[in-house]
Amino acid sequence: LKEADHNEIGIIGLNPHNQTPLNIGVSASVTPKNMNSSSNIFQTSLTVTGSRRFEIEDEPELDESGSFYIAEVDIVEDREEMMSEEQESEAKKLSERLPGLVQKWEQLVHDKGMKRELKNIMKSLGPMPKKDLGRRALWVGKLVNPLPSLKICFEIRPAMLSCRNNYERIQLAVISLQSSIDFLSSGQSRI
Repeated sequence: LKEADHNEIGIIGLNPHNQTPLNIGVSASVTPKNMNSSSNIFQTSLTVTGSRRFEIEDEPELDESGSFYIAEVDIVEDREEMMSEEQESEAKKLSERLPGLVQKWEQLVHDKGMKRELKNIMKSLGPMPKKDLGRRALWVGKLVNPLPSLKICFEIRPAMLSCRNNYERIQLAVISLQSSIDFLSSGQSRI
């Protein structure tokens, strides 16, 4: 990210079907604190938290090394989001369903024998935001798609980044949470 700090990179996902880069992503800062080198001098891993959302403007190009993409991006973090009155009203109604769905999801995860994992997830997330619909939806996204994955919900992070407003985010959060509840109730072990 050229106009950003020199230590900021862009992170994008890959389409699981054809391995092409997605057109959305987040920026993240790379510092010595979040770099983990292994005994193999050619391997380093990063532990980062996404910061600013962006959209890729043109087709990204794979670097000569084949290890990263280069692309022009548009930071969309501060873009004004439009919602109709109907969408705003529906988003609030959907949001009111989340606490009950979360409680049911937690019980099912606990019953599947993932008590320790659930405790760690809840500790890292903190309480669900009460009023901010966008933060509430993102909280649910982190709940059902923690790292490392529990494999009890389909990956929703790229879809969450693609949402154009809080109505779409809350809708995705409710659908994903209900889908995970349905999966956990089905008796299957992993997605």
